[in-house]
Amino acid sequence: YKRGEKNNSWLGGWEKYYGANWVTQKNKARVRDQYICQKCGKKENGKAFDIHHKIPFRLFGKKKYLKANNLKNLITLCNPCHSRIEPKKKEFALC
Repeated sequence: YKRGEKNNSWLGGWEKYYGANWVTQKNKARVRDQYICQKCGKKENGKAFDIHHKIPFRLFGKKKYLKANNLKNLITLCNPCHSRIEPKKKEFALC
């Protein structure tokens, strides 16, 4: 069983740091999307929804975080919808 970089499906790992403006941008995206999942229409209830990068952050890299975190590249998703779009997110956390 191959994990991480040794796995043929490796996509570069899951980035935990999204740049200096990440907190501000993710909050702006949630406000813009009215705290509603843009996939299923569910409204936040007690726990903040995830903010998804339409074009993955890893394709920009840390140096280009301003482009990666542009509001046009961010979308509000509930956890189940985010997991369906990015099923490997949990796998990256294990690597």
